[in-house]
Amino acid sequence: MKKIQIIKILDSAVRRFIILALSVYQHTISPDHSAIGRTMRPFGYCRFYPSCSDYAKRVFKETNTLSALLLTLSRVIRCNPWSKGGIDYPFLRKHIG
Repeated sequence: MKKIQIIKILDSAVRRFIILALSVYQHTISPDHSAIGRTMRPFGYCRFYPSCSDYAKRVFKETNTLSALLLTLSRVIRCNPWSKGGIDYPFLRKHIG
């Protein structure tokens, strides 16, 4: 195997692991997605739509690991008490054709 193929395989494996970890987080302790979070805050907790964990899952599904980490970190930093929040979909480039 070439080095590039190995890097792509590792990148894919890391992204799948992070997506799985985010799904576990959402189903167990997330303030917006878990059963516990919905009983404490029935109308949600996040300032942004989609939530940071949904945003991260979308980014990790569509980009490489490094780009996804940077975009997710940027989003989490923007989520603070002084932010107005709002709709903030990830900017993703899709190849058509």
